[in-house]
Amino acid sequence: MVTQRLLAHLRRQFAAHLQPDQLVLVAVSGGADSLALLHLCTMLRHPAVAATLDHGLRGDQGADDASWVEALAAAWGVPCVRGAVDVRRLAEEWRMGIEAAARRARYGFLADSARARGIRVILTAHHADDQAETVMMRLLRGTGIDGLAAMEPLSAVPGHADLRLLRPLLAIPKADLRAYCAENEVQPREDATNANTDYLRNRVRHDLLPALRAVSPQIDRHLTRLADIARHENALLDAELEAWVGEFAAVESGRVAVARRDFLSAPTALRRRFIVWGARRVAPDSEIDFDHVLRAADAAESAAHGAIIQLGGGAQLRIAYDQLYIEHASAPMQTDLPLLTSAASILLTAPVTLLNGWEAGIDPALPADARSFPLALPPDAVAALRGRRRGERFYPLGMDSSTSVSDWMIDRKIPRQLRDRVPILTVNDQIVCILWLASPGRDRRFCSERPNTYFYLRKVEEV
Repeated sequence: MVTQRLLAHLRRQFAAHLQPDQLVLVAVSGGADSLALLHLCTMLRHPAVAATLDHGLRGDQGADDASWVEALAAAWGVPCVRGAVDVRRLAEEWRMGIEAAARRARYGFLADSARARGIRVILTAHHADDQAETVMMRLLRGTGIDGLAAMEPLSAVPGHADLRLLRPLLAIPKADLRAYCAENEVQPREDATNANTDYLRNRVRHDLLPALRAVSPQIDRHLTRLADIARHENALLDAELEAWVGEFAAVESGRVAVARRDFLSAPTALRRRFIVWGARRVAPDSEIDFDHVLRAADAAESAAHGAIIQLGGGAQLRIAYDQLYIEHASAPMQTDLPLLTSAASILLTAPVTLLNGWEAGIDPALPADARSFPLALPPDAVAALRGRRRGERFYPLGMDSSTSVSDWMIDRKIPRQLRDRVPILTVNDQIVCILWLASPGRDRRFCSERPNTYFYLRKVEEV
């Protein structure tokens, strides 16, 4: 009997991945797969809470299915949490397809439901047929080894790394789950959208795989075996990447940095995997197109400073001289330097507050605990701070001729994102000093052995 075989299988899965009697949340749609899983939990007397979500895609039928699951769970003595979302509206709001939005909303609902009850593990009824379909879908879309690994028996909940997702039926064919339902008089409800071939998974399920089975009757087994091989080889590569990242990369909030030479010295497979890993770290919901990965890897090898390659979902690779940054496009530059809040001119009639806890001002006395620059100012001097202007030039100390502010900043490898915010001290709108602390750019026309005042920068608070 399939019942005894599935009970023994689930006991092994629970023993391997759960604490004894650990409370779990079971995702239940009302179909044969999820009902079989929930019923198996009741047969094993394992504590569980059912969770069912109406995606808002089937009108009254979706709401009726959710009510039916709630009532069936109660009849089986299982608590149930029920939710509803409008997936079409969310797909527009999140700017993604219906399938992707439904998946994100579903995992969000499951994660919220689990946390509210102190549950750390969510169970889904993904089975071997689902695994074969997933591998085929990823092949059709284009994928690497990590994509071929498809679904893992145990992983983090997508978008919710604090929770675990257990798929205890991943090695079980769907036919066995239907047989289990028949043996135990469990009557599933059929979701009409499962026959809608507008969705890629349904086209693979109803059209492509049946055609392939006519050519290769073992295609499902071959695809799931491929996923298993890829998963174990993927784990080996991930361990290699983790060690490499620990040695060479700097990981920050919203950004990963690595020296260009270290990146280029790594094997090609590791470079590409690092790009994918970094993009997913800074933009967890991003769908990474391998063409983007290839463009980013090529740019890291040959592109000039300032190049930015989009990776999808807001993630990007940025090249800054000898450094590579994988970051979210919205990530602020990480710096402790004094920067302007805007490029507009600010008169220095009183101390001025700059970003990152700095204060700037002019004082006839040499300030203590400050970076100071002696000045010889005429009586009618109007001192100000501002950002750079297009095409302007100044006369750097130690040089016989003028140079452009832009070239001077490039020579000092000032990141492009910071150049408009680097404070420039002016007197009567002439440049006195570019206040880049690592290498200030003083104009020789304002240097004097007989200063009558001082410009200063002082750190006034920790930020």
